Amino acid sequence: MSLLTISMLDKLSVETDAPFDINIWKQFRAECAIISEDVIATQTSLNAPKAFDIVPITENNRHIIAQVDILLEKEFPKHGGALCFLLSTIPFPGLYDPLAQDHVFHNCLQYWAFVDKKTQACVGTCGVFLMNKNHKDVIGGGWLALSQEYRGHGLGRSMLEFVTTFSKIFATRNGQKTLECNTSDEPHVQSARQLYKSIGAKEVSFTPNPYVPGSYAIHVELDLFPEKNAKENPQPKAAA
Repeated sequence: MSLLTISMLDKLSVETDAPFDINIWKQFRAECAIISEDVIATQTSLNAPKAFDIVPITENNRHIIAQVDILLEKEFPKHGGALCFLLSTIPFPGLYDPLAQDHVFHNCLQYWAFVDKKTQACVGTCGVFLMNKNHKDVIGGGWLALSQEYRGHGLGRSMLEFVTTFSKIFATRNGQKTLECNTSDEPHVQSARQLYKSIGAKEVSFTPNPYVPGSYAIHVELDLFPEKNAKENPQPKAAA
C-alpha cells in the first residue's frame, strides 16, 4: 500500500470536525450491505465463476484495499487509479456528502473485490457511487478493473452483471434511473468497451482524455429500467 494511501486512511481518525455527514453515509452503506449480501448470494448461484469470492470492501478492510491499490496502479498507471479508488472507497471527510457538494464524484455506495479462492489474490474490483444533487437520477459505476491474466474467462462479464444487478435493486428503492460509467479508446480497455455495449449501454460522449494525451474518454450510459422510463418519458411521434 502506498504511503499516500496509508496517510489518508489514518487521517480519517483525526478529521472528525470536517463538513461530512457521516450519518447519511452510514445509512447508504447499511442499505448497500443488505443488498450486497443478496446479490452475492444470487451471483454465486448463477453466473459468477466458482473459483472466486466476492468480497465487499470497507474502510476497515485494509488488506483488501492494499491489494486493489496495487491492482489499479498496475492496470491504470496513467490515470491515478489507486488514488481515485481510495477517494471512492472511504468516507474521506469533506468529499462525500451527496447533499452538500457540487462536484460530480461523491459518496461511495460500495466497492467489491473479486478474490481468487486458490491464491487469495484480489484479481478484480468494481463498485458504484452516488452522484451529487444535480445528478440524483444517476448511479455512477466505479472502477471496473480486472488483472490481464484473468481476462477472457467470463469474469469481467460477471463483475459487470454484478454491478448492474446491484444498481437496479438500489435504484428501485431510491429512484435512480441510469447507470453511468467511463471508459476510453485506449487499446488495452477495448474489451471493457465491448462489454458495456453487449449489455445495452450507449456511448454518449467523447472528450479528450486528460490522463493520456491523444486518447479520448468515453462516457457510457445504461438505462436501468428501459420499459418503465419509456412509459414515463414517451418520445413524440414523427410528423407524417
